[in-house]
Amino acid sequence: MTSPEPAEDGALQPALKLLADAIHRLCGPQSRFMDGKLLWANSRYMQLQESLHGAQVNAGTGGGSKSRPPFWTDAHDLLQEIDTAVEVWQPAFSGVPPTVGRLRWIEDRKWRPQDVRQMQQITGAVAEWSAQIDALLDPPKRWTLPFPCPNCEATIVYRRDSGGEMVRQQALQISEEGCNCVKCRAFWPPEKFTWLGRVLGSLPMNVLEEGA
Repeated sequence: MTSPEPAEDGALQPALKLLADAIHRLCGPQSRFMDGKLLWANSRYMQLQESLHGAQVNAGTGGGSKSRPPFWTDAHDLLQEIDTAVEVWQPAFSGVPPTVGRLRWIEDRKWRPQDVRQMQQITGAVAEWSAQIDALLDPPKRWTLPFPCPNCEATIVYRRDSGGEMVRQQALQISEEGCNCVKCRAFWPPEKFTWLGRVLGSLPMNVLEEGA
């Protein structure tokens, strides 16, 4: 019986830097210059926790709340995903809240070159959570399109809203970041907007100009 091949060593220092940056992006305070002043806001993780209480303060501004439902299912589900995964990675912790403490322990581990692949997996997950929080708390402006999807031909879909009620909506949604179908998950980046406009017949003028 042959011995398993040892894990391939990776570049440890770059992996450590990327891991630390990803954890700081999720758990560190946010800063932003506005009107010549440096303003601070809670970390993305703490803002996600706070959003469960029904209101969210705009990141980095210190004011201007957005109304949220008394119980926000999407935020709750993402918070549960983060907390559960981090506890699996690092059961022991110190600090409050526990997930932030666990991530600090992960950052301070005595990582070895043969651990780089595991570090990259953790880094990727943490970075994705930050992006998902941004999309939840400060989503880009979107429009719905009253046309069938060029890929699956769906025009209408039904989904549950934050209160658990079934709601009817257009399948195609578009923003300056791209167009997607809620039904089949097809996606068209901005450089496809001109083609998409010809296929569908029209697009909102501002996003069509953005993708031209």
